[in-house]
Amino acid sequence: MNNIPTLIEITLHWSLWISLYYLLLYKQTFFKINRTFLVSTLVLGVIIPTVQTFFTVTQDTGLIISIPELIVTGQSPNVLNYSPSNSNITSWLSTIYYVGSSITMLLFLFNIGKLIRLIIKMPKRKKGKYWLIELPDDSAPFSFLNFIFISRKETYTQQEWEQILLHEQAHSDHLHSVDILLSEMIKIVFWWNPLVYVYKYALRDIHEFQADQATTKKHNKKTYSRLLLRQKQSGMQVAITSNFIHSQLKKRIKMMMTNQSKKSELFRYLFILPVFVALFFVSCKTQEDSQQIENTVQSEEKEHLKEELLKTTESLKDKDLTPEKRAELQERLRTNLDELKKTKGFTKSRKSKQLGADGQAIYKSVDAMPQFQGCTDGAGNGKLDKCSEKALIHYIYNKIHYPDEAREQKLQGRVIASFIVNTKGKLKDIKVLRGIGGGCDEEVLSILEGMNDDITWTPGQEAGKNVNVQYILPVKFQLE
Repeated sequence: MNNIPTLIEITLHWSLWISLYYLLLYKQTFFKINRTFLVSTLVLGVIIPTVQTFFTVTQDTGLIISIPELIVTGQSPNVLNYSPSNSNITSWLSTIYYVGSSITMLLFLFNIGKLIRLIIKMPKRKKGKYWLIELPDDSAPFSFLNFIFISRKETYTQQEWEQILLHEQAHSDHLHSVDILLSEMIKIVFWWNPLVYVYKYALRDIHEFQADQATTKKHNKKTYSRLLLRQKQSGMQVAITSNFIHSQLKKRIKMMMTNQSKKSELFRYLFILPVFVALFFVSCKTQEDSQQIENTVQSEEKEHLKEELLKTTESLKDKDLTPEKRAELQERLRTNLDELKKTKGFTKSRKSKQLGADGQAIYKSVDAMPQFQGCTDGAGNGKLDKCSEKALIHYIYNKIHYPDEAREQKLQGRVIASFIVNTKGKLKDIKVLRGIGGGCDEEVLSILEGMNDDITWTPGQEAGKNVNVQYILPVKFQLE
């Protein structure tokens, strides 16, 4: 989880939803709706920001864009402050994150193991669709799925036994354990985020409210409240279960004594709809923006292939061609025709290639992608390794400036450039696929062209041989 913008967006989503819950919905007795709201927003808070990252133009389209979009602002010519210490900090943070996730996962597995051990070792009997697992007499009742963990019947009065059993059966019938498992899974990944724990405790409250509501439909509220107060929270319990004795007894009893919310209060939930619409609008905007880049690259790629086909066809008309040269041109014609068909049909080809004007193959993705000078981590599947990505971004940001002409004309927009890292580690065929003028196109071109004087890449390799690899570089110029 090293995508900081995505993590921030997930946190913002959760903050918004949980704030709306406590401001508008928490005191309402529509427990089923509140539970649905909490579970859905917990999941959507992760899905919406995460899915957006997969709508960006990536290597899997057959038109490789392995380089993240660079944003150049009008306020500062060099917007990236990079130093070697940043890498060390990132490394330490990654280590802390994975250690925390590992500990959280081990605790989760330990609790699962503890439950399994109780189910196997303790006396049990079937009661309808439920399994009653006998606990020591000093243990508070709890449940997980269809397993109800409770002391011997003789430990309680008949009424107490019925009330406790009804409460735990309600947990089982409402599948509260599924919510708990879901929140525990999310906690493994986001253990560092306090909002996960806020969600977890909010869900536990709702579970208890629902189970109490089911119990008090058949039993007197005051009698049931006294039972809750008399119970001692002792003996064995498991963190991932629904516990009969919940720590917030005052909160539960207060909610039990609250009158049912009027149906007119359901209007509160209508306030949530505009927020959903707004978030999906933002999501669609991100996808639309990324699709615009992809469409531009698709279009330029088609035009380039058509030009190559016309040139090759014209060359084949030459009657003085040697048989070897004619065969070479025919092979180039077939290869580029195949590539054009793939592009028109939006066929995804991770190993797609075409032949350039010099007859050399140009790959979009290879076994070992090119590496920026000084980087040796290696990466395949159409991706730059992290070292190369950071070093390239650092290089460009330290060179690029917002052109004065573009500032004066208040020009902003995205410049999409293309270049090839050749078999010797130098850039060639550098060109702008789409520009905005005002000197911005020339600024990007000059930096890429000047890179050959400063940097030699480690060439990309396919089947152990150095090959030409194409990259697409989007650079966004914005004044604010």
